[in-house]
Amino acid sequence: MVCVGFVCRNGNIVCFWCPCLAFTIYPTEHMECLDAVVGKEEIPHFKSKRQRMEVEAGARRLEHDGPVETEKTQKPFACSMCSLRTKTSSQLKVHERVHTGEKPYPCSMCSFRCRTSSQLTTHVRAHTGEKPYVCSTCDRRFTTKAHLKKHERVHTGEKPFACLMCAFRTSSSGSLREHERTHTGVKPYACSMCTFKAATSGNLKEHERTHTGEKRHPCHVCEYRAKSNWQLKVHMRTHEKVVVV
Repeated sequence: MVCVGFVCRNGNIVCFWCPCLAFTIYPTEHMECLDAVVGKEEIPHFKSKRQRMEVEAGARRLEHDGPVETEKTQKPFACSMCSLRTKTSSQLKVHERVHTGEKPYPCSMCSFRCRTSSQLTTHVRAHTGEKPYVCSTCDRRFTTKAHLKKHERVHTGEKPFACLMCAFRTSSSGSLREHERTHTGVKPYACSMCTFKAATSGNLKEHERTHTGEKRHPCHVCEYRAKSNWQLKVHMRTHEKVVVV
């Protein structure tokens, strides 16, 4: 036989060679058929058309890609406090700080501390103003490569993050999470001064201005200031000239 191996994923027995398949036959029978197809031997009688399709698809994958590595092979270092696995021991050490709260990298200019040296490097740029990542289309600069990549989607129109519940697509994972709350109704941001809850931090900040009285949206035509952007838009209509024909 080519290989006899199965792994359990989410409570389901999955073939080591073709893990995408949901079997209609017993694992051992599946492997016998798979061996026969790969070895160009006489194939046992298939019980159904679906069974034949599954086995032949697995055989093609095996011949083309070779064996599929399991998660334990790819990521041998396991966290003792959660289910996360990593490729290297150093990655595991950094991850464990999420559980322990350890932050060994202090900023020399403020009280900020972080878990990794790369996080500290990014933070220090808030003090120095350094923005080493430049957009090749509009020359706008950013402190991190991730921020640059997110910005570039403004030019390319790429929207790689798709909602599983509707046709909505967006350019960032953050806006996708906010959108998904329109389906789930989750409102994780709570006002500390009343019972109001919001789906986004922006909506919460806007609400809190009803308590503080802050008006951060100024009109560029007169001295009026609004608590929210939509209030400013309503106000701006008072300045629009009505042309009578």
